[in-house]
Amino acid sequence: MTQTEGILAWLKDGKSITALDALEQFQCFRLAARIADIRAQGFTIHTDMVQTRTGKTVASYSLDQEDIWHLNNPILEDEEPSNVHVLRVSAEADFG
Repeated sequence: MTQTEGILAWLKDGKSITALDALEQFQCFRLAARIADIRAQGFTIHTDMVQTRTGKTVASYSLDQEDIWHLNNPILEDEEPSNVHVLRVSAEADFG
């Protein structure tokens, strides 16, 4: 598993990650670069500035909650979710 894959799996679990987390969990010294790679794959990553116990301010990254929901609730291409009602209108419908 690559660092990017590991970090993405971490984020998919709903966890946020800081540079220290990335170093400890994935031996990753360039978290911002891996986040850029994940964003390039189409994921929405939120960045929050958080303060550590020592008073330092660091970036904390998290995956958009909607992306997490879609990853955990995949919809097949031909399948429609049961809680969504789709109105289909034919091109020949008479609106008059």
